[in-house]
Amino acid sequence: MLARSTIARGLPQKIASRGMASAAAHPFHYSVGDAAGVKVASRDDNGPTTSLAVVVRGGSRYETSPGLAHGLANFAFKNTTRRSALRLQREAELLGGSFNSALSRENIVLKAKFLRGDLPYFVEALGDVLTNTKYLSYEFNEEVTPVMVAELQNFARDPAAIALEHAHNVAFHTGLGGHRLALTPKLNSNLIGSYAKQVYQKGNIAVIASGAAQADVQKWTGEFFGGLQAGNGVSSGETKYYGGENRTYSAAGNAMVIAFPGSSKAEQTVLAYLLGGEASTKWNAGTSLLSQAVGQMSGVKAVARHTTYSDAGLLAITVTGPQGSLAAAGKAVVEAVNGLANVNAETVKKAVNQAKFDAFAGAEDRSSGLEFVGQSLIASGKAPQTEDVVKALEAVSVESIKKAAAAILKGKATYTAVGDLHYLPFASNIGLQTGGNGIYRVMISQGNGGHDKNGIESGELVRRVVVIQNLCTDCLSYVVISNKPAPKVFADVDITSITTGSDNLFIGTSDGKVHVVNSSFKIVRTFSTHEVGFTQSGGAITHMKQIEGTSLLVTISEDLSSEPVLKVWALDKLEKKTGEPRCQSSLTVNNGRKQFPTTAFATTPALSTVAVGFANGSITLIRGDLIHDRGTKQRIIFESEEPITNLCFSPPGAVGKRHRHHAHATEGGETLYVSTTARVLTLSTLGKSNHPPRILDNHGCGVGCMTPALDYGSEDSILHEGGDVVVARDDALYFYGPNGRGACYSYEGPKQLVKIFKNYIALISPPASKPSTAVAGNRSGGVSETLKRLVGKAPANATADDLFEFTKFTLLDTELKFIAHSDRVVSGARDIFSSWGDFFVLALDGTLYRYHEVSLQEKLDILYARNLFVLAINLAQKAGVTDNKLRGIYRRYADYQYGKGDYDGSMQWYIKALGPANEGGVSTVIRKFLDTQRIHNLIEYLEELHKHDCATSDHTTLLLNCYAKLKDINKLQAFITQADAGLKFDVDTAIAMCRQAGYYEQAVYLAEKQQEHDIVVSIMVENLERTSDALLYIQRLEPEYAYSNLMKYARIFLDKQPQRTTGLMVEYYTGRYVPMKKDLPIEPVAPDPIPQDNVFQSYLNTSLLQQLPYMGTSQTNTPSQSNTMATTAATTSPGEGSGAIPLPLSPKPYTAPKPRTAFSSFVDHPVEFIEFLEKVLDDGEATGKLSENDRVDIYTTLFEIYLQRANSCKSKEEKRWWEAKAKKIIEAKEALVDTSNVLLLSHLADFKDGTTLVREKQGLRFDIFRSCCSAGDIPGAIRALKKYGSEEPELYPAALSYFTSSPQILRAVGEDELARVLKVIDEQGLMKPLQVVQTLGSNGVATVGMVKRYLGDTIERERKEIQQNRKMIETYRQETTKKAAEIAEVGSKPTVFQAQRCQACGLQLDLPTVHFLCKHSFHQRCLNAADGENLECITCGPTNQTIRTLKRTQDEAAERHDRFKMLLDAEGKDKFGVVSDFFGKGVMAAPPLL
Repeated sequence: MLARSTIARGLPQKIASRGMASAAAHPFHYSVGDAAGVKVASRDDNGPTTSLAVVVRGGSRYETSPGLAHGLANFAFKNTTRRSALRLQREAELLGGSFNSALSRENIVLKAKFLRGDLPYFVEALGDVLTNTKYLSYEFNEEVTPVMVAELQNFARDPAAIALEHAHNVAFHTGLGGHRLALTPKLNSNLIGSYAKQVYQKGNIAVIASGAAQADVQKWTGEFFGGLQAGNGVSSGETKYYGGENRTYSAAGNAMVIAFPGSSKAEQTVLAYLLGGEASTKWNAGTSLLSQAVGQMSGVKAVARHTTYSDAGLLAITVTGPQGSLAAAGKAVVEAVNGLANVNAETVKKAVNQAKFDAFAGAEDRSSGLEFVGQSLIASGKAPQTEDVVKALEAVSVESIKKAAAAILKGKATYTAVGDLHYLPFASNIGLQTGGNGIYRVMISQGNGGHDKNGIESGELVRRVVVIQNLCTDCLSYVVISNKPAPKVFADVDITSITTGSDNLFIGTSDGKVHVVNSSFKIVRTFSTHEVGFTQSGGAITHMKQIEGTSLLVTISEDLSSEPVLKVWALDKLEKKTGEPRCQSSLTVNNGRKQFPTTAFATTPALSTVAVGFANGSITLIRGDLIHDRGTKQRIIFESEEPITNLCFSPPGAVGKRHRHHAHATEGGETLYVSTTARVLTLSTLGKSNHPPRILDNHGCGVGCMTPALDYGSEDSILHEGGDVVVARDDALYFYGPNGRGACYSYEGPKQLVKIFKNYIALISPPASKPSTAVAGNRSGGVSETLKRLVGKAPANATADDLFEFTKFTLLDTELKFIAHSDRVVSGARDIFSSWGDFFVLALDGTLYRYHEVSLQEKLDILYARNLFVLAINLAQKAGVTDNKLRGIYRRYADYQYGKGDYDGSMQWYIKALGPANEGGVSTVIRKFLDTQRIHNLIEYLEELHKHDCATSDHTTLLLNCYAKLKDINKLQAFITQADAGLKFDVDTAIAMCRQAGYYEQAVYLAEKQQEHDIVVSIMVENLERTSDALLYIQRLEPEYAYSNLMKYARIFLDKQPQRTTGLMVEYYTGRYVPMKKDLPIEPVAPDPIPQDNVFQSYLNTSLLQQLPYMGTSQTNTPSQSNTMATTAATTSPGEGSGAIPLPLSPKPYTAPKPRTAFSSFVDHPVEFIEFLEKVLDDGEATGKLSENDRVDIYTTLFEIYLQRANSCKSKEEKRWWEAKAKKIIEAKEALVDTSNVLLLSHLADFKDGTTLVREKQGLRFDIFRSCCSAGDIPGAIRALKKYGSEEPELYPAALSYFTSSPQILRAVGEDELARVLKVIDEQGLMKPLQVVQTLGSNGVATVGMVKRYLGDTIERERKEIQQNRKMIETYRQETTKKAAEIAEVGSKPTVFQAQRCQACGLQLDLPTVHFLCKHSFHQRCLNAADGENLECITCGPTNQTIRTLKRTQDEAAERHDRFKMLLDAEGKDKFGVVSDFFGKGVMAAPPLL
């Protein structure tokens, strides 16, 4: 066994992984997409298994030759270039999956079922089947053909299937009416491979998945189906419903189908459920119309089904059961159908609910409905949704049902019957009308010299009863070349047999002679068939046969006294003695020694088998070598009581290829067709023993009324009627094949002879007064019962004998269904034959009539003259004329119908006449239909002009104007969307006309297709007012296109979508712009609010577009927004907004424009402008991308707009917030904002803090205070004093002067502030009290009471200072006196030292000891002094040193007179204090004495 890794080898590793997709929100809903040009749809219910289908538009409807679709469907999953069929099967089984293929009338479906995780493998396998199948010959012969044969055999055993198949044939003729299953000898693997190339194209297939994620299906389809050929595959003409009747014999059983035209409307589906036929409860007949109609009939079942196709439908009722009950059942069914017109609401509701249940049940089945979804996806690009189907069913009402029922009851029905035709009813028997007056509408014409002008309509060709149109005379297809007396050979001899071949005519006579006549009707040779030397007796030559393609002639001579003698003559070999042809062989035909004349004779083309029929009902079969006389064997293979009337062998294989459904014979002669007076049957000639006969029909025919369905002497004589032989009876012409009766053409009247000439059937009809040889014993007064039944009563002045009093020669064209020629043979016809390309009728009086086919142009001219244009068209198509000439006929017919006033009909033919060589007549046609009443026809014609690529810009303009006049938006939409399908027209004109007429959505669609981005945005903004979609569209454009369109409508975008527009501009100006991708799933953006009347369905799928990362909440938050922003910040990360998804792509390089270019766009949008500037600035600061000039522009603009916002705010708190942001710019980035700009903007905005900050940064603090004072800004002056007073103490004297300059200022300042100023002045000594008094007294504003405390405190302080100084002086004096006394005492009195311990070490003093006058005692060793050194108390030494240093410093300063002078000159210094200070330092002292 193969391992999974082996299977997955060569594929991406993800193929081998198996996972479960997330559950879909709507398991019944199909998502639609495109992968590498292939349409893809899927639905996902998160189940463990997946069903996958590849739907190919290539069913039997589209095949160019019978059996191609059948063969291609069975060629699926055979050997490919990558894997063998066996390997494919083993791999599928290993993975637990399965493959299958199916064929319908419209599609070939390749299916796969598997576990969910194996999706990649099965997609790859199906793609391999489509692209790499080998189509080998041996596979076709050994594997495909047996399957096709088995399917055909199963089909032949099912009478209901056969009846339904024939119902399609009758209803639709070609296309949908073609046979779904077929196998012909010419079908081979090469033809199937060619057909596969035509249908396996990207535009012709759809991949449908149930139980898989859409993204996965698109991914793998794009990877494995990319190798398919591009194209839209095959096409088929528009389906037309015809209707009619068909009856076919079958031994498999009995069935009838009654069908009516259907459609895709929900009413047709409900009609089928109303009819019903199947019970919802076991063992119960049910309550539907059909169940009630046939419920009491034993074994009878009637079921209604409605089948929907891409452009048509068929509502079919299948009735099966015993043959004896079907007639009554048919009547009951027709009555039930008529009952549809009287349904009530309850019945309709029941049918609707049943239809809804089946719709939902089908949707739950993962594998059902995939073909229908694929078919719709290929045709329209949309997937049918279950919810839409249910909605349509729920909208069905009783009135709409009655209307639909009335439509089908008034139209043509289709009726087919399969089984024992003796019991099965005709349509008229059950009350069904399949035409205007029923299917059999027969015209009986009196003799008029061969010019019968009356005609009737025709029906389907294949296997149904068809009425021949009696439209023309000999003037149409044949002219009488010679009707004068024939040569003497025809008049003077007793002719007993005639045959043709090898370009000669052979005449057998009653005396046993054969006359060979040439094309000039001269006897070139005569020889006797019973010369001396032969033992067999002679007699009349009753049968002759010239073997086509050889020089052999077979004759049968007989008389009633002996058995017939068969001889074979070699006409090219002459006897030396007599000069007559050599007799190759001779034998007596054995009839069991019964003396009965031979009535029929047949040979195979190779003369290997000969059959002879006798009047006693026996048939002798002769086998052997008759050519070389090497022995033969005879045996009687059949005996009956009815005389044998005709014998025909089955045709050889080369000819048998013409048959569509019976293509198994490879050589002629395997089957012998036998007709008696009562039956038509077949006998097998194979083997040595006799085989039982197979009865084809229980009605026989007369002698000469059965013939092979081909003319061996003509190359184009094959009749495609599904039969090998033609049988002429009084009521009709029947074709028979090995499996039964084929086509049937109703042509009433007695028949005498029938022959095939080219593609025509030649008939000799005897006078009604004479016996007919067609069906013995089936006449009443010369007219058949069938004719009487169908025609009814004859005119009052006519009798049956009057209608048929002459022998009539008729040529029928069964393919075109008309009488090509009809002529009288007054004396009666002896025989008919064809030779030399002409047809001959030999009359009983010896007159020979020769008929020659006129040229095609002559035929057409005759038809034109008689206004028989449909027949002319059919004739031209059959003849294979050129398309240009055929279009000319179409044009003639259209002109004729227009002249009659049939404008709709004429337009259809004008459209068909369109082509490359017919442009000249286009204007003429348009002028004919310019009338307003004909505008619908004109639209149809103009549409076809565009489809044929014949339209000019004027035609496009006219068509769009017509749409606008009718306000038909659906057609307009369909027209412009056809550009994707290859329709060519002047797109610029179409855009202009759509926009002018108000169809803006369509104009947008076309403009986008043409990459006219400016027009797209212009329409969406100016006309549709859909700025949201316009922004989304711009986001998809490349940078150069996006910028121009964004800036053009920036103001409008900011009005409608401020946040999104700002975000987009930020992204572009920061160099981070990336065009959006359609396949990025995001949240849709709500469109602009516009009036409901102007709402159009946008062509954009906004759910596929990506938002910008800056389109979230603004980062510029005002105080009024603070609460909201706090909440948002908790859930939104930086750079994100509501629904925003950052792009994962790197930006495409482009040069970001200067921010200044966007400034004008933000007029009247200050909030967005601020957001734009701040984010651009933040990005520039972080990345360094902004130039110095750009930064200056942004900071200056931000400063200005901050001030504007501050002035516009009503809340003081908000105003201070904006002013604080403006201050921050000046404080932090003073170098980037020009000082003059700040001062100017601050002045204009009355922003004093700005001026203040500038002066503060320049150190002009006194100017700040002075500006506040000059501006009368008392609070500002106070704040400046408090802020800068510590650094500029001089401000306090100025403040004192300003505060006391006026009473108003002083009141505003307050006594407390004045007291504080005075206190500072006093504490810092900035002014002398006298100066303060002088300042206060200069204005007379301040009162004594205001400065009383200051003055009192000053005086009291100075008083205390004086007292303190006096105390200090007194203390200094006392200390000086004391010190002087101590000095004196030391110098005059002894000093007592009582210290016991050393002041340094703390030990007991011992000698040597040093005592100082300061009363401190030390060990000498503790002083560390050398001998002779002056000792000093180490305890008092530092103090003494300090005093000495101070004294020295004073002495030095006393001599620095320059410093003394400098301090005296310094401004603001207290000169008296300086003098006092220096006086104390001894500057004024006298120099010491030397």
